[in-house]
Amino acid sequence: MSSLPSLSDPPTPPSHSTHLFYPQSPFQAEKSPMPNTLREEMNIHCFLAFNPRKGSLPALDYDITRPPTFLLNTQIALSEFHEAATEPPLPTLYITYPTLISPISVFAGNVGYVTISDIFHAIYHAFLLPTTTDEYKN
Repeated sequence: MSSLPSLSDPPTPPSHSTHLFYPQSPFQAEKSPMPNTLREEMNIHCFLAFNPRKGSLPALDYDITRPPTFLLNTQIALSEFHEAATEPPLPTLYITYPTLISPISVFAGNVGYVTISDIFHAIYHAFLLPTTTDEYKN
């Protein structure tokens, strides 16, 4: 017998009541530069979505110049930080915005699905990269 763990499917994220996820946006999004192979509706976790209760403020107030761990225990608990970012959970997603030069790729960590932590770490690391002169001029 081997002492190594056997390979199996990724763990299933904890189930939560539906209030943690906002429904799909009613606004028409611009066509994504990435191919869309997902055929079902996807909802985003409330910590990552626009918060209608705070007006135009986001659910979390995150300064991208600081590591995402600065959010812990001030705005989000560690257990929430590791919740699935989407419903259904996705292994990969891409963050797009009109002024971004290219989408920010977010890949699942060791749990097999993208978490809130994965999202904030991808954003943080994407903005640590220096901008080239050509990128700045365009």
